[in-house]
Amino acid sequence: MKGRTVTFAALLALCAAPIAMAADTLEYKGVTFSTRWSRAGLELELRGTGSSYYMMFWRVSACALYLPADVPSANAITDVAKRLQIHYFYGITKAQFAKMTVRGIRKNTTAGEFEMLQPRVEQFNALYEDVAKGDEYTLTYVPRAGTELALNGRTLGTIQGSDFAHALFSIWLGEKPFQDELKRGLLDL
Repeated sequence: MKGRTVTFAALLALCAAPIAMAADTLEYKGVTFSTRWSRAGLELELRGTGSSYYMMFWRVSACALYLPADVPSANAITDVAKRLQIHYFYGITKAQFAKMTVRGIRKNTTAGEFEMLQPRVEQFNALYEDVAKGDEYTLTYVPRAGTELALNGRTLGTIQGSDFAHALFSIWLGEKPFQDELKRGLLDL
């Protein structure tokens, strides 16, 4: 009987281990996102998740937004550190990304603002690479350091300016977001 108790206790311990590890992650639409992200003293927490859709039927991506714990969701678009992780379910070309970026920034800026940003938008668009199913882009903004674009954890480049970060993140979080439902999910509204 004592041997069975030890075996049963060992089995319980093994079953509990994945649950404890899973506490640091969240699964959303089949994609596992970490609940925290940190680098060089910067600590961000998962705020919300959402999906983007093409023609309302095909899920193109699953996204996660990270913010500092003390920043309210309403302030996500302001000059605060933030990170957007985007997991793709379909391949997308760098030309398509560039076109969508220009369209999204134009929707959320005035003509004059876009003109001022255009050289950096072009610089940013030159960083894009084609993605395949399962790839992930991350956009990480750190005040005074700029906005970093990374593909599958590999940094592609950084663009300076809080005005650029505001315009870029407005694509998902601004007054005229890419998709309202995605914005609500990312901000956990």
